[in-house]
Amino acid sequence: MPQTCIVWGESEDRSGADTNLAAVAGEELFTFSGDAMRLRKDLPNVSMVYAWTSSASYPVQSLKISGPSIANNPIYFNRGFAGSFSNTGIVYDYRNNPLQSLRTDDEYTVSGFETDQAGTAHTLALVLILSNTKVPISGPSQPITHQPRMTASGNTVAIGSGWQSRTLTEVSGEELPAGRYLMHGARVVSPTLIACRFIFKGLELRPAIIPANNSEDSHHSFSNFWGKSIGFTLPDGMPSIEMVASSAETPEHIELYLTKVS
Repeated sequence: MPQTCIVWGESEDRSGADTNLAAVAGEELFTFSGDAMRLRKDLPNVSMVYAWTSSASYPVQSLKISGPSIANNPIYFNRGFAGSFSNTGIVYDYRNNPLQSLRTDDEYTVSGFETDQAGTAHTLALVLILSNTKVPISGPSQPITHQPRMTASGNTVAIGSGWQSRTLTEVSGEELPAGRYLMHGARVVSPTLIACRFIFKGLELRPAIIPANNSEDSHHSFSNFWGKSIGFTLPDGMPSIEMVASSAETPEHIELYLTKVS
C-alpha cells in the first residue's frame, strides 16, 4: 500500500485574493518546477487532502488545484480551518473512493486564500496524500506491542527551506530492544507542523501521517495505520522523520505505533 504526501505552501499576504502557492522545496520524490508539481505514474490516487493556515483567527476560504487534465474543471477545496487540526471534519477523506481525476505525469499548481487581514502574512498550504490503490480504513491485523516516544535530532525550519529530515531517538527509559518491528503509523505533535512523512532504509516512498498542532488535538484515524505495515530492524534500522513546518520549532511529541515480531 505505497503512499506518501506532497505539499504546496508559502507565507505571503493574500489579503483575500487568490494567489499561487509554491511547490515546497527539498522534494526528493516528485519533480517540481517553480509552483508546479509533477505527479507520479505509480501514485495515481488522491486518498486524503487537507488545508492548513498558520493564522489562529483566519480560516482557509478556498484552495484550487489546476492542471492540464482538469483545465476546464479545476478542483476546489473550500473552508479549511484556522491553525489547528482539532476538527477532523475539515480533512477530505477519500480512502474508500480515491480521486483519480489528476492525470499522472502532468504538472499541477495550487492557488488559494484565507480570510486574512491586509498587511499580515500567513502561511497557507495544501497537502495531498497519494497512493497506488485504496487505503484501508481498518487498522493493522497485528496488535500494537510498543508505543515508544521519540525525540528528533533538530528543529523543524520555516517552510521556505522546504522538507527537512531528522534522526529519531527513543526517549530515555523507553529504549526499544533489538529485533524486528513492524510500524503501522504514528502521532506527531508540533505547533506549526504542516506535513510529515517517514523515511525507511531501502524504501523509496515515505509514508505520511496527518500531524497535530496541539497536544489536545484529536488524532486522525489515518495516522493510526497508513495502509501497510512497514518493517525495520533495530539497533541500526530506526526510520527518520521528514517535516515541513511554518516556522522553526522542536516537535512536542512523537510516538510510533509498533509491533515487535522477532
